[in-house]
Amino acid sequence: MSLLKRLFGKKQFRRFPDSFTLSKANKMATLCQWVREQADQRNTVLVLCHFQSTFLENQLALQKANIEYDILARPLSEDQFVRRIQQFPADERGPVVLTMAQMFRPTELSLAQRPGKPVPDRMPKLSVIVTERYPMIVNDQKLERFLIQVDALVSLGYLISYDDPILIHLLGERFIELLRQLGLGENDLVSSSMTNRGLSRKLHKATAAIEQEQLADSPDEWIELNLD
Repeated sequence: MSLLKRLFGKKQFRRFPDSFTLSKANKMATLCQWVREQADQRNTVLVLCHFQSTFLENQLALQKANIEYDILARPLSEDQFVRRIQQFPADERGPVVLTMAQMFRPTELSLAQRPGKPVPDRMPKLSVIVTERYPMIVNDQKLERFLIQVDALVSLGYLISYDDPILIHLLGERFIELLRQLGLGENDLVSSSMTNRGLSRKLHKATAAIEQEQLADSPDEWIELNLD
């Protein structure tokens, strides 16, 4: 079974281990591949990020690949988001939506909405691709809570490059060189629960002492304001 099918093949809310590429160029190529394949299956494809600079990179990649997309430019609740995607016209391809995670505001979970509730097949299918992890893990936790409460069949996967600034700062160049020595090529894709847990631990450790976060438009600026 391909990695793509393992990421997006289940009819329930699923959060999969982060997928890693060695280079940003390969990450963007993989992003466009995933978007096309999911849209061909008539799923609504949601491409997300946390920083404005990454949003522009995602937008440029989709444009270069001639992939049509809509932009969500205002904050939405779970119900508002579902109504918005249901407004897209029925077509041979699913709609592609580009936005930032900050546009989603999770509400409190009710008992009926907690993870594990069976989801009817009549609900829309939503494939969510996030192209970076946020340094403060609470931000990704909020995003996950929002998606858990959306009335849709949601699959969530993160697509990250080892040369993303946050990873370089936390993992270091030596770790990436070790992966090369172990045989990880430019076009390879790695996904494992062990890597996922290790990154989460490093993110938590690196940001635990931050008492008042300084917001930024790019990962590099965030590192400079909050970690250096």
